Amino acid sequence: MYEILHISKEANTYADTLLAYGVAHLVQAIYDNQNIDEDIHIHDKGTNYEVRLDEPITDEMLDKLKYFQVIEYLKKDDKIGIPKDFGERKYFNYPEQRELKKKRKAEFDKISGLKGDAYKKAKQLIEEKYHTEGQKRIRDDYDVFAQLISNPYTAFLKLHDNFHNNQAYFKTLISEILNLYSPQGYSIKTNYKTLSKVKKIKVDEKVTMLQLLNPNQGKGLNKAKASGMSVGNLKGHWIKETMKVSGALNFGMICQTVKVGNSYDMKVFVPAFSEMKLHEKVNIMQTFKKTAKSSSPVKLDILNSLRIIELFLKERTKTLRRGKRVKDSLLGLHSVYQKDLGQNKAVVNISFLETPDFVDLADKDDWLEIIEEQKKLMNGITEQGDAMLGLLAYRHFLNGSNINEYFKFNYWYATYFMHEFSNKKQTYITTNKIETLNKIFTLMDISFKEIIENEGFQSVSTAIRKSTVSLQYTPRDQRKFDVQYGLAQKLQNKSNSKEDLIAFISEFVAKYNSDTARQHEKTGYSLRANVKDKELAAFFDLADKVKPKVLGAMMAAYGFALNKKEKTEQQQ
Repeated sequence: MYEILHISKEANTYADTLLAYGVAHLVQAIYDNQNIDEDIHIHDKGTNYEVRLDEPITDEMLDKLKYFQVIEYLKKDDKIGIPKDFGERKYFNYPEQRELKKKRKAEFDKISGLKGDAYKKAKQLIEEKYHTEGQKRIRDDYDVFAQLISNPYTAFLKLHDNFHNNQAYFKTLISEILNLYSPQGYSIKTNYKTLSKVKKIKVDEKVTMLQLLNPNQGKGLNKAKASGMSVGNLKGHWIKETMKVSGALNFGMICQTVKVGNSYDMKVFVPAFSEMKLHEKVNIMQTFKKTAKSSSPVKLDILNSLRIIELFLKERTKTLRRGKRVKDSLLGLHSVYQKDLGQNKAVVNISFLETPDFVDLADKDDWLEIIEEQKKLMNGITEQGDAMLGLLAYRHFLNGSNINEYFKFNYWYATYFMHEFSNKKQTYITTNKIETLNKIFTLMDISFKEIIENEGFQSVSTAIRKSTVSLQYTPRDQRKFDVQYGLAQKLQNKSNSKEDLIAFISEFVAKYNSDTARQHEKTGYSLRANVKDKELAAFFDLADKVKPKVLGAMMAAYGFALNKKEKTEQQQ
């Protein structure tokens, strides 16, 4: 009887995670085969994974087991076809799927000239056409299957054929897998006899380790001892490699292209949970795949981190208790960068994108609004030039829970927005929303509330805003004041000391009030409010309590943001 299965961590990459997912999906397939409706739980125990079964698998259950595909067959091309006696079993038809992808791209090319609602409507029709159940559609697992055909394909065939060619001994094969990960098999590790010697079953027990599933392994000078210089692939045990393939194909992995120059590289992402029900993981990743879009490398890390948190919050609302951090369950995303070398890809980076510490289920609705706004902000940034500095700072903030990196990002974004908007290089660029900033800062640390609610801080930030972004949204010929370019850089430079910051703000406010009064004399009415003496005094009191770098960064964030209902100078 099997109640708990142990999967040891050996690679310390997403290979271990895929292995655990694969074992869990094997149990799910056994449940489905026996019409059992029970949950399967996956737990990360640090040195190993545990797959816990609500309904134990018994010998009687295995005796009744009918053959099923542990991993779905992949038809590479029409020359190889499908195995003999395959029947009506499901398989992935790569040539057919590839043609559907080409047709879909061609239809998108035709509507590329459309704009606004016309484009959105045409896009929706195309997506519905190629992603509708019950007809030929582009499958959600296309991204993984498309990589398996060259990773290498022969290794995948051996893993599939181990089961297909031994259907009469299917119960024995499944028992061998379960025995390996049972507490007894876990304790003796690899000290088990081979099937070929004990059961007279012909299986390929050692197969090439696919680099897609084993990012820290690859073709090279792989020798147990330094006895030669021949180049070859590392071999892995068939059970482990089969489980990794199963884990990847069953919504455990997503492969996305990233454009770098004129070439397309690839990033691979695998979610990591400390505890999760299998069906919840599938639901999250199924939605993730359907809505995933390719982007530039750093921006893709950010968008995927935000998206997986968003989907987790929506999925786990009923099962997580209030006050529980998202990071306690969703650890983050494994991320692997593969460089395109022409015929093959090479792993150039293996990283882990941690879930931030400060996202709490109790504030679910607020965080969902924040994430939606942050995704819009990221989509307006073009990853080139010094934009890398800003995006890296934001990624460090998000995956390292470092508020100082968020301050760096806001300084950079204020300058970036002013430059891009004035040159009309970006039509989709947007500002931070003050309401969103309020939520971010107060949810991260309640001590920021004193700054945000200070009337002096609010008044000075408004003055900065009226001198920069508000004017940007006003047509040039209708502006009554000059746009203060370079204000963000000056603010950052003067925030190294309290004295410099106070002197800079004093000078800025004096000019701001003077320009406002001069315009009032010309027109007879005020287009913007002055910074009052009591407000400036309140700001100076705040400067005595708050570190200048923190205060300067907060002003950069709020001074270059907008209220949802804030009017531009033209509207006023």
